[in-house]
Amino acid sequence: MNLNDRQAIQKIDKANALSCIEQLPQQCEQAWLEANKVELPDTYKKVDHVIVCGMGGSWLGTHIM
Repeated sequence: MNLNDRQAIQKIDKANALSCIEQLPQQCEQAWLEANKVELPDTYKKVDHVIVCGMGGSWLGTHIM
């Protein structure tokens, strides 16, 4: 298979995963902008441990952090 053949990929890509991959840079930028808006209380500075739970692909963000 020619991985540069968009039409061939679209025939088998029923979930439109290619589009999701192509949008990743914009999604990362949006996540960065939203995360920078979060203001945490000063009491959070004393936190020693954080637990993050998820299913499926949800682990990816935690893995990156």
